[in-house]
Amino acid sequence: MCPFAGECLVTGQSHFKTFDNKFFTFSGHCQYLLARDCTDHHFSVIIETVQCADEQDAVCTRSVTLSLPPLEGMTVKLKHGGVVSVNNMDIQTPLNHGNLRVQKTVQSGARVLFGDNLRLDWDGRGRVLLKLGPVWAGHTCGLCGNYNGNQGDDFLSAAGLVEAGPQAFGQSWRINGDCDSTHRQDTDPCSLNPKRVRFADEACGMMMSEVFGACHFLVNPLPFLRFCRYDVCVCSDGEKCLCSALASYAAACSSRGVLLTWRTPELCAMHCPVGQLYKTCGSVCEQSCRSLSGVEPGCGEEEGCEEGCFCPPGHYLSETGVCVTPDLCSCLHDGQLYQPNDIYADHNSICYCENGSMSCSSTEISGVMLSDLFFQDDQPPSRERRAATCVPPLRRVGCEGGEEGLECSRTCQNLDLPCLSLACIPGCLCPNGTVRHRRECITPEQCPCYHNNRAYAPGQSINMDCNTCMCENRRWRCTEHVCDGVCRTVGEGHYITFDGLQYSFPGLCQYVLVQDQCGGDEGSFRVLVENEACGVAGHRCAKAVTVYYQGGLITMEHGQVRMKKPVMKGVEVEIIRSGQFFILLLGKHISISWDLGTRLLVHISSQYRVILLL
Repeated sequence: MCPFAGECLVTGQSHFKTFDNKFFTFSGHCQYLLARDCTDHHFSVIIETVQCADEQDAVCTRSVTLSLPPLEGMTVKLKHGGVVSVNNMDIQTPLNHGNLRVQKTVQSGARVLFGDNLRLDWDGRGRVLLKLGPVWAGHTCGLCGNYNGNQGDDFLSAAGLVEAGPQAFGQSWRINGDCDSTHRQDTDPCSLNPKRVRFADEACGMMMSEVFGACHFLVNPLPFLRFCRYDVCVCSDGEKCLCSALASYAAACSSRGVLLTWRTPELCAMHCPVGQLYKTCGSVCEQSCRSLSGVEPGCGEEEGCEEGCFCPPGHYLSETGVCVTPDLCSCLHDGQLYQPNDIYADHNSICYCENGSMSCSSTEISGVMLSDLFFQDDQPPSRERRAATCVPPLRRVGCEGGEEGLECSRTCQNLDLPCLSLACIPGCLCPNGTVRHRRECITPEQCPCYHNNRAYAPGQSINMDCNTCMCENRRWRCTEHVCDGVCRTVGEGHYITFDGLQYSFPGLCQYVLVQDQCGGDEGSFRVLVENEACGVAGHRCAKAVTVYYQGGLITMEHGQVRMKKPVMKGVEVEIIRSGQFFILLLGKHISISWDLGTRLLVHISSQYRVILLL
């Protein structure tokens, strides 16, 4: 069986093909869950869509992000133009980190592989192809469907119901709640742009011609024809969108083993940069100078076939996008780029860049000098690799057999963090089972705990709110008492929640600040706030507070606190003036402090922690 049995495609103006081959168009502007392992949560794929033309329905994919909880929540983001970032930091490719492999493909494309059952292809311009192995069958959710072989339930929403149309289905997988969730009617853009209909019909009709005929039996052209017509009608540059649509169908054919020669000098000609050659099917491996610095991730297995511009044989693509011979290639070493013949030295090694690869020799205490690398008395430099001796208990790592070197040296502080090894650095490491702490190798159990950059020895404790935390096995073990909470308002529209979240909301109405009337329960109290006289010349901006408590009504406004409706019999309420504050005590568990202005503090005891709505 093919290792990638399921394919989900995003192409053109937000057209989708699910794992179970259901085709639909969804024109939402937001971040959406494309696919996720909804059983064990091993991966999530999120796409970001934006308006990409004057027409509102012209929506394209700007970026795609792969989240990998098994790799401690690592995220790989593929951006427009081919930029790749890992954990929000732009990186140089290729990258090989455990089961994760990232490499450049052609033009501005990138490919991500995770294990043997996930492959994500991105062309840098909006086309996304997610391939999953059969191990994920029946375990996915999102815009790509549930991968169970049944198209009938592909519109299963996040709420567990099958939606009737793509708009409601797409909005159910919206990630960002701040995005526009307007449900648009499914419309044909060709009916809104009648001047473009004739060109769309004639141009897209080529997909049904003999040029593509060899593929019709393997890949149904009708959904792609419908997408092509839609894109050409909605695009201001119809010819550009036509070429993108035809290329999308040709790529689907290529993945099934049918290579099509459909481009001509008059139709969608691909103009390659000077020195590069166009190929309908070229390998993405061993094409760049980076490939000379080490084995490329994903190569040597199923290399794949891509349409695009490639360097001629014996040449490699440099960082500047020019095809050069190996002696002009730069070198990738320890995440840094070095130009040909550059020399790099530190306290561990001396390296030089030659034919795209960094050659290193060790610096021993016995006296390796930088001058060894230069010609002296017409003698060639000595470039033999020396075997460094490590002071016990340190052990020597020579970067052989794919092992990690000094770049992954473990200390007490980074022991639980992932290592992104861009290149192995030889040197001396602590023995297995120990980590480096200052100048010693110790067991992880001897490691201190850190807080605010301060080290605490095992057994030491600190106080965090109402809990006590003790250092144990390099981790803080804390008591789990439920602490009281405080919510604050500051100024005209700034808030700090019980959980410490700070945000601004300059609303003009009355709003619920906090209440325990949640989930249909009647509740015992409710606090409402609104701004009063803010922005009015000659008046002081202040909060007007309305408190409902145990049948009573209390107002805090105009510099006064008044009981407008009494509470139930036996309920304790107390109003105290303390300095510049009025303090309202509601029983033994709630207090509200007001400075007669915009500052308000609501202090709630721990018993309300799980039932409050803020």
